[in-house]
Amino acid sequence: MTAGEAEEYRKAARDDQRRAQAWQGQVRRIARGLEHEQAAQRDQAKAELREINDPAAVPALVDELAPADQDESNTQARRVHLMNALGQIDATMATDVLLDFATSASSEPVRYAAVQQLKKKPTDEVVPQLLSALEMPVEGSVTVGEVGNEVVSW
Repeated sequence: MTAGEAEEYRKAARDDQRRAQAWQGQVRRIARGLEHEQAAQRDQAKAELREINDPAAVPALVDELAPADQDESNTQARRVHLMNALGQIDATMATDVLLDFATSASSEPVRYAAVQQLKKKPTDEVVPQLLSALEMPVEGSVTVGEVGNEVVSW
């Protein structure tokens, strides 16, 4: 790597960090809006969330919408919003978070929302990671064939 390329890399990293920091406040405001008592405020927050497609927003989205709350229904609702937002972002980091929730979330609606968003992603980006998330050993049986009147199985 040349000195010029290294400087370009450092500049791009600083730009990415600034963009991510800029998203933190905006996503925090949206998260508060999602829990507002007035429906119009909640609808506005949902609309703003649907417009986010910048990969730099992923850390802020996760920081603000993923943490567990004492109220399980609030946690679940925020995480479903998170899954829907991540599904709009074309970035490996967004896909990784979706995969994590699809395979390990304790809430069925959150897992379902993650899977629905993963269906929109390229198969070659999703399937290898899903397969690697399978817990081993995988148990199963295979029928090899029939011998006389008996079926040979393992």
